[in-house]
Amino acid sequence: MNRIAPLLSNCLALFAIYYFLMPAPAYGYFDLGTGTYMIQMLLGFGAAVWLSMRTSWIRFGRASGKTKAGAASATADSAVETPAPETAPNTSNTPDTDDKA
Repeated sequence: MNRIAPLLSNCLALFAIYYFLMPAPAYGYFDLGTGTYMIQMLLGFGAAVWLSMRTSWIRFGRASGKTKAGAASATADSAVETPAPETAPNTSNTPDTDDKA
């Protein structure tokens, strides 16, 4: 009984190696459209991962208070509000009713 167990496990291991490593016949092909579609999917996936990582990194930097020097000055400049004009200029073709000259 002890001699059969190692022999059986060796046969099973050889069968698994043969089954997974031997190529099977494929009844299909990749044409040019399929190949370019796969490349497009990989590039799109890479761009999505890059953008999500970049967005997360920027949010993490803002949350921790670490920003670039240029970005900090740009946000400080944009925080200053410019006063709105008193009245908008008349751009219509109708004459002003306020001016009685």
